[in-house]
Amino acid sequence: MSTMLGAYGALLRVEPGRCLELVADVHAFLHSRSRPRVPNAMVAICGAVRGAALVDSGEHEEGIEELRVARACADAIAAATDVVAMVALLEHGAATAVGRHDVVRAVTGWAERVLGAGGEAALLRAHRLTGLGRDRAAAAALAPVLDESAATALPWAQIEAFLLDCRLALRAERLPRARRSLARALELTADTGALRPLARAPAEIVDLMVRHLGGLGALDPAAVRVLSARQALGLDRHPVTLTARER
Repeated sequence: MSTMLGAYGALLRVEPGRCLELVADVHAFLHSRSRPRVPNAMVAICGAVRGAALVDSGEHEEGIEELRVARACADAIAAATDVVAMVALLEHGAATAVGRHDVVRAVTGWAERVLGAGGEAALLRAHRLTGLGRDRAAAAALAPVLDESAATALPWAQIEAFLLDCRLALRAERLPRARRSLARALELTADTGALRPLARAPAEIVDLMVRHLGGLGALDPAAVRVLSARQALGLDRHPVTLTARER
């Protein structure tokens, strides 16, 4: 379990190579013919973390398939909402990144069915409505996640929620709200160390962050780390240099 936690942490820090290195032995054990029976939760967590890291590393087809299998395992343990939420958000993000809209629809429908009124389900519902151009409905669906009346199982799901709120605010040309939501996402990133949501954020959100870089006060180091992680994934056109203190 400690190895899997290390792999999960590496994924959230946007270190896919390290993540895959840590998860390799666990994955081999879980797929060996001679292994004893292990909980579906472990299989689901391993598959989701490995699949997301594969997508981050450019191995899109294998990663998406690994995440699909992880969802099937998680479906058998629907009562474990934290595992279901993790699998759902990782698969949804990976499928969105590679343009697999069929998978996005499938995982959103599954999460809404299994998680019900949970915060992650509301977040994915808001994403679905945003994709349909129903921004007001998306904002209404997202509101309980932002004010925490719909609790999330994953701390970094709150980062995802504020990033979506930022995106909706930018689309509505509500720049003060967009800046506030970005600042809250950066605060949570600094608190949790989970760089991945912001590192994989849409370009318009990253552009907003870059425009304010140097004026974010205590949040500047987190923004610099995010941009560095984004560059490592090959997603960013903004060069960034870390100071010794920021490293």
